[in-house]
Order: sequence, then structure tokens, then C-alpha cells
Amino acid sequence: EWETQYGVEIKLPWSHISALCTQAQVVIRKNKIMPIKSCIHLSIKDGGAEMVATDGYQLALRRFDVDYEDGLEGIMLPGHSMMAVRDVFTVEDTVFMSSNPHFTWFVTENAEVMMSTLEGKYPDYSKITELPRVTKCTVEKALLVKALKQAETYSDAEIEDYYPCIISLEQDGVFVTNDVGMNTRIEAEVVGDDYKIEMTPKMASEAIRSMKADNVDIWTSPPFIGVFMETEDSLFIVMGRE
Repeated sequence: EWETQYGVEIKLPWSHISALCTQAQVVIRKNKIMPIKSCIHLSIKDGGAEMVATDGYQLALRRFDVDYEDGLEGIMLPGHSMMAVRDVFTVEDTVFMSSNPHFTWFVTENAEVMMSTLEGKYPDYSKITELPRVTKCTVEKALLVKALKQAETYSDAEIEDYYPCIISLEQDGVFVTNDVGMNTRIEAEVVGDDYKIEMTPKMASEAIRSMKADNVDIWTSPPFIGVFMETEDSLFIVMGRE
């Protein structure tokens, strides 16, 4: 039987951690110089865990239940290390996590991984995630991912990762367009004023595809410039320019 080495000991379902790593990879992989912009922040309160990664332009968040009532104010884990160990464990595993101010361990019966615990103050992202919903609709996840992938495919940019598209929420549906003539309409009942925003289709499609749901809620909260794509346990925010 494994015994904790230092600090707190928490049992975590690896399926949620793996899903967050996939959802957040578009944030993590672009920032190799500034650790705080490529890390994963984990906090626990009232038996609920929240993991988030943000670089100031996108934010990936996942919530799930854990059997730990004491709470955890928050630890920062290096994102590239988490991406590297994502496939060490299986999605069926329940992983023991032990952490102190210097190191964090993930342990199962067959494997143990240790990484540094990062120091610093994480941004207060709740000021964004708790914004009121103004314009909102619900779309099929598969249709949204398909439209974003088409916007990425019909790209004439040398670096496709950064080729933008426009998502428009209008009274007769959700539209995904780009500058080379692609225009896809997704049927949806949009409540609120029309809204459009520029985003990178490759990053958005990868994040949304990792969400474990058939439908995705899309909403905005002007005057904040950004679009929120959310399921019951996941959230992806693109912050940009109108």
C-alpha cells in the first residue's frame, strides 16, 4: 500500500486530468518560456476539483468531483510535464496525488511520476468565468468541430495554427467563416443580440473535440470581448477582438 511522502494526499480520477490536458494543449504548447502561462492550476473546494490553464488569450477549464473535503487552495503544475505523463496512466485509473510546495507525485500500483510544483500567484480567472450570459445558444458538438476543421482546411496561411476564422452568433444560426470564402451555417436558436469574434479554428476545434458531451453551449458577455464554449463539466474561452 502506497503511503504519502509529503504534504496532502488526494485520490483523483485520471480520466478528467487526461481530458483537461487534451483540452488545454492549445494553451500549453504555445508557451515554453513563461511557466505560469503554460501551467495547469488545480484547486479543490467542497469536494469539487477545478483544473484550469490559460495564457491570457484562451482558457481551458474542467470540473469534477473528488473524495477530499479539506480543500486545496491551489497548486500549479508544469503543463509540458503534465502533457508528457498524460498517457502514463489510463483513463480508468484512480491516481493518488501527493503534493508539497516543491514537488508533486502521481502514483498508482504500477507507476509513479514526480514533477516540480511551480511557485507564484495564479491569475484570478473567476472574474471571467462568472460573467453573466448575454447572447447564447446550443449547438451539436460534432457540427461545430466539423465547421472549425473546414475553416482550418480551407486556409491559405503558411502557419495554419494562426489562420483566423470568424464565429458569428446571429438570429438564424451560428456561422463559421474565413477570408478565403468558406462559410458554414450551423442551425441553432440564438437568444440575444448578434455577436461575432475572430479566433483560431485549429485551437478551438481541438479543445471542443475533447469535451465529453454531444452538445455545446456557446455564449457571450459584452462588453467583454470573447466567446464561451461550455458543457456540464468543461469550459473553453477564446478572448480576442471583434
